Amino acid sequence: SGEQLVKTIGELSLKLAYIGAGMFTATALNVTCSTIVGIRIVKKIKTDYFRSLLRQEQGFFDSINAYEYSTKVQAQIKVMSSGLGTKVSNFVMSLAMFSASYIVGFIISWKLSLILLSVVPFMVAGAYCMISSLMKSQTKARQYFEKAGGIAEEVLYHIKTVASFGNIEYERQRFTEKCEVAFGQP
Repeated sequence: SGEQLVKTIGELSLKLAYIGAGMFTATALNVTCSTIVGIRIVKKIKTDYFRSLLRQEQGFFDSINAYEYSTKVQAQIKVMSSGLGTKVSNFVMSLAMFSASYIVGFIISWKLSLILLSVVPFMVAGAYCMISSLMKSQTKARQYFEKAGGIAEEVLYHIKTVASFGNIEYERQRFTEKCEVAFGQP
């Protein structure tokens, strides 16, 4: 019986190692492919955006803060890149794992799966509250970082003027204030 137990544990460990290797390979392939797709889509978006930017009239550039605008564009492109790449694939993978776990659970013990299924609405409501509050705070932080980036670009473009008037400390304070608000500090 002791030898049989060791043999059974060895077989199960080997199966688990094979499953782990398969999952590792599938996840690596998933991340690689989704990253490549995200990069290609973002490259296409950047190209189209640049073309549309070149078609704008002069009044468009007069109506925006050019220094803040480039930071805003880069932040939006970064959000799109992460959203189109890995986040979509992670969502699909998580949905597949969730579905597969309940299918296996119903096959093994349908009563326990029904009990666990009753908790899902509470988990979804909690996740929704968490994600919505996170999105609001990230949006506010991104807006302040855009303003801070605009200040930094403006100072860098006009560094001779800022240095000649001795306003380096003033501009640093202005930049720091925007960053501190973005980080949630008073």
